[in-house]
Amino acid sequence: MAEQLNTSKITICGVKKDFFERGIQAVYRKEYKSYSIPKKLTPEVEAKIIAVLMEEPPVGKSAWTQKALAEEIVRRGILESATRRITAKVMNKLKKQ
Repeated sequence: MAEQLNTSKITICGVKKDFFERGIQAVYRKEYKSYSIPKKLTPEVEAKIIAVLMEEPPVGKSAWTQKALAEEIVRRGILESATRRITAKVMNKLKKQ
């Protein structure tokens, strides 16, 4: 169902819950909140991460590692938390350009 509606399972569950708690009007009036998980990797955040990648890597490294980049992103306050998955996504995107 989620795929057919181009939404997430989380949204479907949230709307279903609201329907049973507040009725059909909540769904039709779009009074329900977004149940999707906010994306961390906005274009602005991605640009800041790429800017970090353009700088010199940490002392003793010849290139940025995913772990070092994730730590630097958090240290600079670009994101509250960063995973290697996020850094890998940006690094791979940069390689393709």
